[in-house]
Amino acid sequence: ANSSAIEGRNSPHIVVINCGFDFSGKNCIHGSLNYMKIEKCTINHTNSNAIDLANSTPDTIRLCRIANTGMIPMAMQDGPSKADAITTRGDNEIIEYNKIDNSGFCGVRFLGSNVIIQNNLINHSCMNLYDAGGIYTFNSRSLPRTGIKILNNIVLNTPSKNGGLYMDDHSNGI
Repeated sequence: ANSSAIEGRNSPHIVVINCGFDFSGKNCIHGSLNYMKIEKCTINHTNSNAIDLANSTPDTIRLCRIANTGMIPMAMQDGPSKADAITTRGDNEIIEYNKIDNSGFCGVRFLGSNVIIQNNLINHSCMNLYDAGGIYTFNSRSLPRTGIKILNNIVLNTPSKNGGLYMDDHSNGI
């Protein structure tokens, strides 16, 4: 796909299971897809973001293999959200049992309350950009967040200017 392999706007209850995506042009799965379920998928060679769920809640991303996201700097989209393996911007998210390798920016970026991130293996994050982490969040508006659980993840080989787990700008509720 030249832009997104799956693009949705206010499209609830989409289920993507046992799918393979290779060489997505911009993003692989992108949009506001409430109640999205992504399981047992393989996503490889995405130019910008592999999974980017905007204002989507509650979602589940489970048992996926994501590799080589945002590894070509000039092919990434412009703006603040680029080169992430997984980005969610909603409440009540579950991100678990995923294997992520080689991401240009964050392995997992999340914004929201009642988010569970557990049992993920994240290797080689922040390979092209810095000031982020293997697992990253921020809260620029200082909103109160609650119920965030980050449990039993393994984050390896994140360059020294970044963090394995990076809580930036007024992060709270963790």
